[in-house]
Amino acid sequence: MTEAYLILGTPGAGRREVVFDLIDGGLEQDQPVNILLAATEPDSPFDEQLAARPQLEMIERDEPGMPPSPDFGATVFYLTDGTADFRDEIELFKRWTEANGVELLRVITVVDCALAEKAAALAPWYDALIHFSDVVLLNRREDVENKWLREFEQSYHKRHFPSLFELVKKGRVANPPRILHPEPRRLSHLFDGLDPIDELELDEDNLPDEIIDLTSKADPYLARLPSGQFELALPDIRDYLPRT
Repeated sequence: MTEAYLILGTPGAGRREVVFDLIDGGLEQDQPVNILLAATEPDSPFDEQLAARPQLEMIERDEPGMPPSPDFGATVFYLTDGTADFRDEIELFKRWTEANGVELLRVITVVDCALAEKAAALAPWYDALIHFSDVVLLNRREDVENKWLREFEQSYHKRHFPSLFELVKKGRVANPPRILHPEPRRLSHLFDGLDPIDELELDEDNLPDEIIDLTSKADPYLARLPSGQFELALPDIRDYLPRT
């Protein structure tokens, strides 16, 4: 069985350094690892260290459509395109897992705290991102006030988000196995495999309108208009990323 961690976040959040730490501190040395990267992902100083790890393969997806298949039995760290609408990326990832028989272990979001503090307008975007996340890792904190960090995390606890929040210090987390432990803590049920039709034992050819609506809008952030656009508009992350 191939297992995967979905890694969400922006290109400057430091996802590659965090993934290196999680692999180094949370997996056995002989465990085969695939890292799937979007072509938009910038180079990282940790690439050389990742490449030096035995049985680790970096796989770049630079074409539209279904990403490459992973190695059977590998642990996959799938980094989304941080410049795209992450909801499109999540839907693509789900189709990829189904096409390749991959089991999702956890969704991990790496937050660029400097960006989040500076761009208050991104609050709804982070709400949506964390809605899908089991773990939220607070990175890039060097110039961010502790008061802002506390308020950011507490705002989710007050709204009863079940996600696990952890600080990243110099690219490292305190307990990698805890981060990788496959316990679902996300609000979204997208990956839970629940089918309302099967659960309620309904005739698929004669469904009530309410069930049709339930199956098409299983997650509010993924509901789409007839035009194909998402019903819930979110800020375009590209408007807030540094120009390159």
